[in-house]
Amino acid sequence: MKRKKIVANIKRNTPKLLLITVVLFALAIYRNSLFGDVLRRDNAVLLENLQEVADKFYGERVVLKERDNVLFEVNNSSGGVVGKVAWSYEFAKESKGYAGATPIAIFMDEGGLVQGVALLRNNETKKFVSRITARGFFESWNGQKISDIKEQPQAISGATLTTNSVIANFQQTQAYLTKTEHKTPLDLYNLLGQLAVLGVLILSLVVCFLPARTRWLRIPVLLLSVGVLGVWQGAFVSVELIYKWFVYGTSFTERFGLIIVVVTAFVVPFIFGRAQYCTYLCPFGAAQELVGMLNKRKLAIPVLVLKIFRYVRWGVLVVLTAVVALNPFFELSEVEPFTIFLINSAATSVVVIAAVSIVASIFFQRPWCRLLCPTGELLRN
Repeated sequence: MKRKKIVANIKRNTPKLLLITVVLFALAIYRNSLFGDVLRRDNAVLLENLQEVADKFYGERVVLKERDNVLFEVNNSSGGVVGKVAWSYEFAKESKGYAGATPIAIFMDEGGLVQGVALLRNNETKKFVSRITARGFFESWNGQKISDIKEQPQAISGATLTTNSVIANFQQTQAYLTKTEHKTPLDLYNLLGQLAVLGVLILSLVVCFLPARTRWLRIPVLLLSVGVLGVWQGAFVSVELIYKWFVYGTSFTERFGLIIVVVTAFVVPFIFGRAQYCTYLCPFGAAQELVGMLNKRKLAIPVLVLKIFRYVRWGVLVVLTAVVALNPFFELSEVEPFTIFLINSAATSVVVIAAVSIVASIFFQRPWCRLLCPTGELLRN
């Protein structure tokens, strides 16, 4: 590509990238968190959250007496000791879930027998948390002495990042309480998955920059995108992911493959003017294209309609920004179809959007991508 064209792409795309960055910084300041780092720590708010969780666990108003930065004595209303609770806020930053830290409270009796584990304030997707709660994940340590626990529960498929982060929080808190050293074991399965994501990314870049020579790779790359990024890894770029990673951070060791995918998704159109992610790598876009091959005679979408819907997509982005600012618990994942690949955790709205889009792709070329996708508009050249 000629140097002049690259320079022209950068000049054209810089204002948009700056706007996106400014909006994300504004949301980060408003949420008091940038890449998972708390900008202004308010211990009173954190203690209030622990108090709420403790009251709910014991079924009555209890009194927490701080023993140190991690451990609290728990007393009932009569002043009697009913147990103790340790929280992982001091270690939570070291291990992030899908959307930042996942601090926990570990409830024990005076002898150190675990009575229960509960999540403290977090930004994980509610569907993921509800699913692992229903599976009894937080009860995995019950009835065991904190100093004797060596075996940890298995991560739950469809919420792997969340469960792995909670397990790491438990292990770090356990190490503190028992005065032992915590070493994070290498997760070979996750490493293999992230390397597979990188492999598909490399193939998509080859097809993107050498389309004439790699036509035979087009369908295999689409299938790999659906199979590896979608079904296996649940690795996709979305408005929710961009927002939550910027504000609440993520774990590089757990998601290094997807992090590189996200960076590439912005850099390639910004510099080279090519829609590499949307056209060649997005698992939902790939699913639409593969299903669309059932009918080669597609209906054309009028140019005027395409122009109108570009304004619609920007309108959707503005509305979503306002909603997230006003309601921190709003689930952005429920307004895009990407979590359909995590079918056990997908919301009803996601299933409906995905189903309508896939069926429509038989008659129109990638209808979700071309008409409604807000993520695609963010990445658009």
